[in-house]
Amino acid sequence: METLEHLDRRSDGGSNRRSRLALACFDCNFGRGSMDWLIYKTIKSGELFDIIMNKF
Repeated sequence: METLEHLDRRSDGGSNRRSRLALACFDCNFGRGSMDWLIYKTIKSGELFDIIMNKF
C-alpha cells in the first residue's frame, strides 16, 4: 500500500505542497519515524555504508 509522505515533517514546519510530498510504501513511511528523509533513504539504499567506507 502506498502512502503520501511529507519530506519535511509537519512538526518541523513542513507543508502539504505537492513539491514537498512523495509516494512511499507504508513500511517505509512509518518505519522512517522522525528521521530525516534523506538520511533514511541513504540507510535503506546502502549508500550510507559506502559513504562511511570511502571516508575512512
